[in-house]
Amino acid sequence: MFRMAATVGDAAGPPVLRPLDQDLCMAAYGVSQEDVTRELQWHCGSGSAVGIRNFDGHACFVNAVAQVLLRLAPFRQLLDAHVREHREGNPASCAACALGAQAAALSVQGVSFDDDAPLAAAARAGLFHNAEFAIEQNQCDACEFFAAALGALTEAEWGICVAGGAHGQRSVLQQHVCGISFRQRRRCDACGAISDFGEIKTYLKVVPSVLLGPDNRGPCRLSDLIRRELKHVGEPGQGCPAHAHLSAAQREAAGVCRGIRVYTGNRWERSPPVLFVAVQRVINRADGSEWYDRRAVSFPRTLRPVDGECEYDFSGVVVHQGERATSGHYVACATVGVNEYAIFDDRTVTRKTWEQISRNHAVQIGAYVFAYVRRPGARAGGGGRAAAGSGGGAGGSA
Repeated sequence: MFRMAATVGDAAGPPVLRPLDQDLCMAAYGVSQEDVTRELQWHCGSGSAVGIRNFDGHACFVNAVAQVLLRLAPFRQLLDAHVREHREGNPASCAACALGAQAAALSVQGVSFDDDAPLAAAARAGLFHNAEFAIEQNQCDACEFFAAALGALTEAEWGICVAGGAHGQRSVLQQHVCGISFRQRRRCDACGAISDFGEIKTYLKVVPSVLLGPDNRGPCRLSDLIRRELKHVGEPGQGCPAHAHLSAAQREAAGVCRGIRVYTGNRWERSPPVLFVAVQRVINRADGSEWYDRRAVSFPRTLRPVDGECEYDFSGVVVHQGERATSGHYVACATVGVNEYAIFDDRTVTRKTWEQISRNHAVQIGAYVFAYVRRPGARAGGGGRAAAGSGGGAGGSA
């Protein structure tokens, strides 16, 4: 995600939130945004669902992410365009090409599973090594690999909107596919000064232990976690946004507002075609120990993350089985056709009904990374409702 410099006043707007009339898909991949997002859900059909061989016995985290990510039609379109553009691309040397090769392997008819597992091979070769993910042990965190896969596709594109530009730094994924635009507004309770920050996230992370409190370890709903995350801004801070460039001592010396109580509010600015939500279950305690949150998270077939915004249909979820994110086993539950679903356990594919997936306790306590697609005909958003901060602070119109 990218966060831009603050702007003061209602007339100003963070560069990354300014309207962009340029088709980044066409500029970066040679395919139009309309073609990329015409279809959002790729349906292979329940009888044609292909599993993936567990490459080295410890690659289930890769396979589970692949079965969720590569069932989204916009990603398949972009990867196909990338592979066509880079005719000499090699899955053994290019992370995006490895994603494309795995997408193609899942499309093969008449086979029960992909024996080559090009994505797992690329991951083991270190092609996805970055700040979010590194191969340091046999089993790895699927959420970290998911973030690394999104990053690999972004890095493969030709940068159009770069840092310092009039529209801020944005990628194709952020602008056209899965970018969730947020406006974070800070308001000084003393003088009323306002500053805005713009942010585009390719996925939303929710932390149940923070949003619900450390003493609440009971089951919860995904929709409730999302709404709480949008409202969660913590206690009022200090430092008037009109003088954010000055230290507390400098503000006092200059005789300007010090901003003893500054409220913060978030506003969902735009609903993307694809919505990713990651449930953070790994909690690092202050004493250095780690706690793995295995509370049940129920999830709907149709999700409305923000009041007044569009609805989303379930596409898939990466599910973890175990007591640590870097051990145990990963599977995926995903849509394979209209009202058709399956569980992907490496090479094994088992057809399931919606009730068999959504009401499965093992799935709920292991649900890790969700993918939803915007319902056909739904508007793209842009009028998201504000989520107010504490005490009547910032959350108004933006």
